[in-house]
Amino acid sequence: MIAFLAWLVQKDIFKEAGFFCMLKGHTFSLLDQSFSTLITSLKYYAVYTISSLVLTIHKLLAPYNVVDMRELHCLWDFKVWLEPHVNNFGGFATGQFGDGMHEFLIRKDGEGVVRIFFRKSSQSSTWIPEGMGYEVFKSIPEDLPPPAAIKPDQSWERHTVESAVRKWLPHFSLPTAEAFDAAKEEWNKRLWRMPANLQVDDLPESEKLVWPIFPQRHEVARAAVSARSVQN
Repeated sequence: MIAFLAWLVQKDIFKEAGFFCMLKGHTFSLLDQSFSTLITSLKYYAVYTISSLVLTIHKLLAPYNVVDMRELHCLWDFKVWLEPHVNNFGGFATGQFGDGMHEFLIRKDGEGVVRIFFRKSSQSSTWIPEGMGYEVFKSIPEDLPPPAAIKPDQSWERHTVESAVRKWLPHFSLPTAEAFDAAKEEWNKRLWRMPANLQVDDLPESEKLVWPIFPQRHEVARAAVSARSVQN
């Protein structure tokens, strides 16, 4: 996460980036409340398909201003993408020797180098390290992240999952025959028609991830336009 935020600053998508990690046992935030509501409420719903699960989660989280719920069929592999380019630094996490750092700030210096600073709390008077901060990148990733490999069938015990769904499918208490047929068709599509050891290239184009085009900060965009005008 730190490396990706630093990349956003490096690419001038943000002037600076930061985040705050709450103390363990003191995370009484709206996000925590929503998870508690979700876990408790789901026990009172009969959910027979993945699509109905997505709709139910959206319904339960709507009071917490969640406006969209999407099922992702694959993910970006940020670790493979960024890890070779990041300098090794650590010692800021909570451990047996202390509470660690809880607030983080990432920004560029005057030379355009992205650096990170830490402090124990928002009330601390100084950032660590003093001075220039830690340089995040030893090289700048210019390519885009690859999609993460999908787990092979054996790792998620596909045979066991398929057997369980086949066993319980006749006992689904759906209100109509049409609803039962729709649920059965969804599981046919998701499991029994799914290729063995599915990979990202096997997915239809509509289910593959598309890397977004991030907007640049206004002053950077204006500078780029001015530079092009001078060249022309």
